[in-house]
Amino acid sequence: GQVPKEQLESFSRRFTKDLVEIYPASQAEYTGGVKTNFDHINYTSSKFLDGFFMNIDGKVKFELNAEKAGEELIAIRYSAGHDDAVILFGVNGVEQELILESTKKWTRWSTYTLPVKLNQGENRITLRMKFRTRNCINLDYLSRKVKTD
Repeated sequence: GQVPKEQLESFSRRFTKDLVEIYPASQAEYTGGVKTNFDHINYTSSKFLDGFFMNIDGKVKFELNAEKAGEELIAIRYSAGHDDAVILFGVNGVEQELILESTKKWTRWSTYTLPVKLNQGENRITLRMKFRTRNCINLDYLSRKVKTD
């Protein structure tokens, strides 16, 4: 049930001028009760992150380096086995509310894509639950579409 990162990047290079960089959630910095797990199927790396159930203290932080400032597409691959999940998605300290649609089962995964403005150099992307609720997520990865011209 897992697709290796190298296979995804190879596929991306073959069919588009863009490179999709994958940031596995299990390799991000995570705190506040968030932890790795592997008890569901169809995630892409060796583990995914869970621990968001009834937890507003859990937070995941990704570090992304951009060669130049500008807008890029970020995708969040997640599972939301109960109802829709409301998260706070931050880019360099500025948070916005996102509603991630329910996948109805924890073994189903979906992707939420949004444009973000990145700074040249290091950028910090954060995710956390807005509410203490059972309507939470499991997090597989964050991806970023990078132009390769």
